[in-house]
Amino acid sequence: LCIYVGLTAVLGHVSGLGKLTAESVLAGAGVLILAFGSAALNNVQDRAYDRTFVRTAGRVIPSGKVPVVHALGIALILLIAGWGILYKIGSVSCFLTGLSAVILYNGMYTPMKKKTLWAMVPGVLSGMLPVWIGWVGAGRSPADFQPMILMLILGLWQVPHFMIIALKARRRPGCPSFPIVSDRLNSREIRIQTVLWTSLYSMGIFGFLLTGGMDASVSAFACGLNALLIPVVLSAFLFGPRIRLTAAFTAVNLSMLVFLGAGISYFVFH
Repeated sequence: LCIYVGLTAVLGHVSGLGKLTAESVLAGAGVLILAFGSAALNNVQDRAYDRTFVRTAGRVIPSGKVPVVHALGIALILLIAGWGILYKIGSVSCFLTGLSAVILYNGMYTPMKKKTLWAMVPGVLSGMLPVWIGWVGAGRSPADFQPMILMLILGLWQVPHFMIIALKARRRPGCPSFPIVSDRLNSREIRIQTVLWTSLYSMGIFGFLLTGGMDASVSAFACGLNALLIPVVLSAFLFGPRIRLTAAFTAVNLSMLVFLGAGISYFVFH
């Protein structure tokens, strides 16, 4: 997931500049390192929360394989390095956006998810900011329309990603009862929501294409085909004779990888 976040910054930078440069790669690297640091800090913050669920109980901190102080030190080094790179490519604006992303994720999403499902809102907003970092780092205006629709696509994609994880969540016996989506919705309702949000994500890609995000090209065709197929494929995995959560999770993530790859390649070779 951190690699995806880094690629979104590259997409923002190349779409703003119209070509791939060393700074585009540097923008992606800075956001990637910052995402690594944020994820490491999240694991420190979530060490008690992670013990609650079967899926996360084996992570290195809750299982005791890595000391908390060690993990916290790694997180701080990565965060400082990431912020430093963002400051280098885009001065104060990129640094402040990177700082805002960490505040939204580690300062709001991580503590809020132990209390309310609305924590997903700052989490999604945090995941939308790397495109803006790349765009502004390329010297473009933060008020331009193009990065906004890219950010919207990323935000919409995060919801089905989150929903499929919620379908896989199982509490361990005797652990604290933190709120999860399955407390409010049954499996079928979560699967319906997943397909609906995936369809919105698909429509976002079509909106990007129709508003001139790409001219007619192989990359545009790949984006359009990807947007057309992903709701169909996800519906087959979630409502077929056998529910295939891992395949659905892989499909929705590969869909975003196709979008990012097609977008970056378009601006590189256009």
